[in-house]
Amino acid sequence: MIPAEALFKVLEEKDLVPPEVLAELRAHVARSLKTAKPINAAMAARILVEQGYLSRLLAQRLMSQIEAEWSARNPRQKIEPLVLRPLEGTPVPDEENIGLADEPVDLLPLEEEPPRKTPAAPSPPPRAVPLEPADTTSPAPSRDFEPPPSSPTEDLLSELLPPTSPTPATVPPVTTWTSPRRKTPWESPLILFGGGGILLLLFAGVVLFWSLNRRSGDDLLAEADADYHAGSYTQAIHKYTQFLDNFPRHPQAGPVKVRRGLAQIRQAVQTQESAAALSAIKEVLDQISPLPDFHAEADAELTAILPPLAENLARAALQKADPALVEKAQEALAYCRRFIPQDKRPVAKLDEIATTLELARRRISETEELAQTIGRLKELLAKGDLDQVYEVRRKFLQNYPQAKNNAELIRVMRRVAEAEKDRVKFVEPSPAPNPPNRPQVEQTAVFAFLKKGEAPLPEDRVSVVSDQSSAFALEARTGKLLWQRRIGESVGAAGSFQMPCIVEIDNHPAVALPDRINRCVACLELSTGNSLREIRLPEPPAECALATGHVGTILGSSRRIYLVDFQEEKILRELILPQKPAFLPVLTESPPRWYLVGEHSNLFVIDPDKGTCVDVWYLGHEPGQLCVPPVIVGEYLVLPMQKNGQTAQLRVLALSQKNAESPGSQADEASIQDIELPGKLLTPLQVQESRLSLITHGGHVQVYQLRARERQKPLALLAEGKSPGGLPRSDQWVAPWVVLTGESLFTADTSLAQFELQASAARLIPRWVACENTLAIAPPVIMDSTVFYAYRRPNRPGIFVTAVNSADGRSYWEVHLSDPGVSLAPSASHQSLVAVTWSGHVAGWNLGEKQFPQVVEALATTEMPTVPSPKVEPLTCSPVPGLWVMTYPGTTALLKIDARSDPPKQQLVRFARAVAGPLVPLANGCTVGLEDGSLVWLSCEQETPQPVAYLGPTVPGETTHYSGAVALKDQTLIAADSRGHLVKLRLEGNPPDHFRLERQQSHRVPFVSPLAQLDKLVVISDAENNLVFFDAETLQSTATIPLPGECIWGPVTGDNLVCFMTADGTFFWLNDANSMRKVPMGNRSPVGLPIRRGQSLLVATSSGELITIDLTTEKITDTARLETPLSAGGTLLGNELWLGTLEGCWLRVSLDSLRLSRTNDSASLSATP
Repeated sequence: MIPAEALFKVLEEKDLVPPEVLAELRAHVARSLKTAKPINAAMAARILVEQGYLSRLLAQRLMSQIEAEWSARNPRQKIEPLVLRPLEGTPVPDEENIGLADEPVDLLPLEEEPPRKTPAAPSPPPRAVPLEPADTTSPAPSRDFEPPPSSPTEDLLSELLPPTSPTPATVPPVTTWTSPRRKTPWESPLILFGGGGILLLLFAGVVLFWSLNRRSGDDLLAEADADYHAGSYTQAIHKYTQFLDNFPRHPQAGPVKVRRGLAQIRQAVQTQESAAALSAIKEVLDQISPLPDFHAEADAELTAILPPLAENLARAALQKADPALVEKAQEALAYCRRFIPQDKRPVAKLDEIATTLELARRRISETEELAQTIGRLKELLAKGDLDQVYEVRRKFLQNYPQAKNNAELIRVMRRVAEAEKDRVKFVEPSPAPNPPNRPQVEQTAVFAFLKKGEAPLPEDRVSVVSDQSSAFALEARTGKLLWQRRIGESVGAAGSFQMPCIVEIDNHPAVALPDRINRCVACLELSTGNSLREIRLPEPPAECALATGHVGTILGSSRRIYLVDFQEEKILRELILPQKPAFLPVLTESPPRWYLVGEHSNLFVIDPDKGTCVDVWYLGHEPGQLCVPPVIVGEYLVLPMQKNGQTAQLRVLALSQKNAESPGSQADEASIQDIELPGKLLTPLQVQESRLSLITHGGHVQVYQLRARERQKPLALLAEGKSPGGLPRSDQWVAPWVVLTGESLFTADTSLAQFELQASAARLIPRWVACENTLAIAPPVIMDSTVFYAYRRPNRPGIFVTAVNSADGRSYWEVHLSDPGVSLAPSASHQSLVAVTWSGHVAGWNLGEKQFPQVVEALATTEMPTVPSPKVEPLTCSPVPGLWVMTYPGTTALLKIDARSDPPKQQLVRFARAVAGPLVPLANGCTVGLEDGSLVWLSCEQETPQPVAYLGPTVPGETTHYSGAVALKDQTLIAADSRGHLVKLRLEGNPPDHFRLERQQSHRVPFVSPLAQLDKLVVISDAENNLVFFDAETLQSTATIPLPGECIWGPVTGDNLVCFMTADGTFFWLNDANSMRKVPMGNRSPVGLPIRRGQSLLVATSSGELITIDLTTEKITDTARLETPLSAGGTLLGNELWLGTLEGCWLRVSLDSLRLSRTNDSASLSATP
């Protein structure tokens, strides 16, 4: 008998059975050693096969291997055969007669069971004499020797098969010799056949009994499975248990154990709370997870059971803020990740559960932090440190924003708001500083009519439009520009827009403008633009509005409120708030109240007559949440609140509950209605009597009607519609506007549209659309039956204003304003100036003009083809005096302007390819580079010029363009391309009809900058930040100077100097290759050509500064700030310097009137008395 330990060692070496299973089986074997039938290797293998850990084939192979090894270690002992000896005196018959075998019979000992008794031998005849027994002196076989079974599975199948008649391996009983001729009845063949038949019938009965029992086990299993799938888990558990008890060796016994555990899990989930069910699930999984059929049976079921359980626990933990539930939910989540296969795991659901758990942990910590924060707020409130209160609250809500509506926190902040009343004060205004010294500047504004006509309005009507940096006054009837005033860039809050404030000054209609440049509120006569009053402030004004009569309110850049008298030209009082107001106050007349919304948290109610704070309401809003100014509709205050990045909300407060007789009440008591909007708000709400209209960023238009009798929801949606303009392109920005007048509504975004309000249908019916593909910059202005619309055009400079008929959208006139100047030169007679704008408009005025500021209408107008980007600046040159050529990189057209005729002539020349630059004058014409790498020359004297082209060497698949070119004498041109080639061309023919290549030179690095001429040299920058010098005659490189950075401006040639600027803010100039000098200029970018005055260099910058550089000391000695961005500069005519601005004006600066204040770094230019 092979011990079971031999099998265990093989299983451990091959890791075929889990260690815990082997340990349990060893213990079972150890207990069996004390019984009458210990477990050997064959019996252990059978147990493993029954439990499903080994297949039958694998068990047979293992037993064959163990048997071979065991036989090799324990060889069999030869058993001596028994020799029968005849009795003395008895004749010994021949072997053949008695039928003895040739070989002796080996007697094998039986196994542990005692040998079965053989049937008694038949009684011998009386005359037979018994033989003498065998010699017992022969050595007996060893009792320790256990012969192996005849096959490896003999022991495995021995207990499964019914018992059969044994085949004892014992020596036949010793009998006496009888004569073979005489037989007893027991020797009949019938006895043998009968015994065999009985054994066969017995075997058949056993098989039949086993088959019947097996069929009934399958039926029981089917019933249990049906109960399980029907949800009868108690019945299923009971039947599964019966099946395992009655049929432990059934092939489905292993899977049934797993199914019973799953039924227990289902029952626990169905009948118990989530936490108790998790405990039951843990216990069951610990029992069934080691089983071999676990994954095949349980994977799908656990995928359906565990995630909902973990989700329920996580939600309960979040709702109750219970740390114990958080641990349970975390444990359930871990079971999901452990027992659900990765390919079936619901990753999104598990991530959501993990997020919920994190929120639960935050809520638990939030409760603790909230208690500490409230205690800290109360301490600060007791000390009177209110500013620190808001800081503590801000930091707390930054980590726990959902605690914003906590009742205890709101109560504490209400007490803080009540304490804020004592910090609101009216004080005497601070003295205004002296106006800054600036050079004496005279302005000429240029405008151009794109369409002329007359609107049905009186001649004295004036329309004022603003783009928030400049104000324009137009004759409403014809559109003629009356005056233009720069007021500086807007410093108001996002979403604020103030229409021009019209006031009465000395019985003249005037407009009050917040002049941020001069730190004042300028009151200008409406028709002429002459200054009537200037109220200087301690700071630049952001917004101004008329309060009552000639008294107005001013919001400073630091968010202080000033009460001013426009007629008396003085500041009456200054209002100091503990918080910066977001917008100007909203006013009511009876009782007189100012409603000022703070930058965050509070709303202040001010009595302007008494100069006191009546009440402070705690709103709890965050900085920037109030997206546009509040408005008053009837007795209600409407606060537009931004909810998130895409939607907004209207919060309606009842003002009737907030007056002087009821101080100390809070805003939430008066907040009676919240209206959700379909999008975010970018522009102010518009109120007409009892109606409120708005338009969202997505073009949704809504009109609300005030219903006085509905106290709980006073504002009701009257009608809504959709603007036809919609959203602009992603690279454009536009603010949508809406204006309601009577039963007509106008929208302005990417078009101007009119709607008819039909309250009965709750709809806005579109009537007409005009000015499509435009970008509105201000709300439409309605005068009688005329609508004024101010807008920009995509990729066009300046602003446009048109007047349209409100009935059908037909345009009366259209004017182009604020078109930047690009070039200016005297006329052929030198009696007037001719200016060209970025759009190609041509304007002229007399040099002897004494009245400034003046307004000039363009003599000739045109529209250049579409510009690729508004940031692309035009290319211009003047081949002959009074004649300009102009184009834009990326366009396929070139504009010729001949100002020598009256009126000026304009001609567009088209190319097959887009312009890439440069544009240089050459032989009464111009040469321009195209994107295909060609240079084209055009005559400016011919009506229909024939282009002359040169195409240099190209590489297939590569784009080559010319980065710079410079014209020499004798119709010679030197050009540099982007591949590092330098060519020298001569224009030949009469008239010129071809280019001749004179020389060509290659540089190892591509060129990246324009080309400049310095005496007999040409200078250019390459891609390795080197300044390279070439001989203009031979094109041989003569010098190379490394630069500290990329060349971002220049090189340009002016007054025998080459100037350029690098990316590190260093300005360089040189008059030969050995004398390069520099001065730091910071982030100021030059514009136009520098002008040399003796040993000084005057440089204009795009930010509106005139910088004087001392060429000897290499220092900036003077800086004059013009406070307006420049587009063109330095045209010197005598002692007058003309500069073009981005707002369509030309500035004349008298150099004789400047007194230079010498300093080491910079100085301001002041006007001479």
